[in-house]
Amino acid sequence: MTLQAPIHDIVVAPAAHWWPLAPGWYLLGLVAITVGLIAMIGWARRYLRLRPRRLAIQQLQQQAPTRVTEITLLLKQAALAYHSHAAMGVWWEFLAKQLPPSLRQTYQPLLQNLATISYQPQSQQQTWVEPYREFALVWLQQALPPRHPNMTEPGHD
Repeated sequence: MTLQAPIHDIVVAPAAHWWPLAPGWYLLGLVAITVGLIAMIGWARRYLRLRPRRLAIQQLQQQAPTRVTEITLLLKQAALAYHSHAAMGVWWEFLAKQLPPSLRQTYQPLLQNLATISYQPQSQQQTWVEPYREFALVWLQQALPPRHPNMTEPGHD
């Protein structure tokens, strides 16, 4: 005869809850939200900073200009969004100075001719409108916004 006590069933502990989280997860969530907000603010600032350039390119592509002065006006409006009037100085030199050296050499003859062509009658300007329009697109894409902080001056005249 054996004297054995009755065996009780094994009681399993309840499963551990996932909430509340450990402090490290809260810290990771806070860092992720901060990085996300900084990225969104940076993207919004860049979007707003590039808006004048984007609008000028859009206008140049949608409405084919018929005169050299129309393209010059569009370029001046876009440039004034990033540079002060005093910083621009002589217009044709300003345009050339904003380009990288390789493009500056490519477009230098066009800019020299445009300095005199812009004062000619419209009939003589017609042959220069399309090359100047192509230059304007390149200039807007390459020169704006300025890459060097010393090229811009706060405030406009």
